[in-house]
Amino acid sequence: IYHLLDLTWGAANPEFVRGDPYNNLVYSLDRTPVAIVYIVANIALAFHLYHGGWSLFQSLGWNNPRYNKGRRLFAQGFAALILLGNLTFPLAVQFGLVEPACPHTDPVEQCDEESGL
Repeated sequence: IYHLLDLTWGAANPEFVRGDPYNNLVYSLDRTPVAIVYIVANIALAFHLYHGGWSLFQSLGWNNPRYNKGRRLFAQGFAALILLGNLTFPLAVQFGLVEPACPHTDPVEQCDEESGL
């Protein structure tokens, strides 16, 4: 629900501008509590994906001790890949590697002052 309130409807994002998903995401993840919740949620997602990757092969009938190491490596690798990719968003914003794009529809004055436009 928070994701919708923050990035779709804008009720939880004071800098929200309809039709500006890039800046909405940057302004949202620039708030440290939001970034922390996003990181924790993605860690939970990684555990869920690990379990799903592991269980996928059991559902297919590949439940044999000789396949367990490969199943575990696949599940860990898949979960880690998604986790690392998803963590780049909040970390890049928090470390200042990603900035809001100009012109941001609202507030235009703030963007113009910073960029000199």
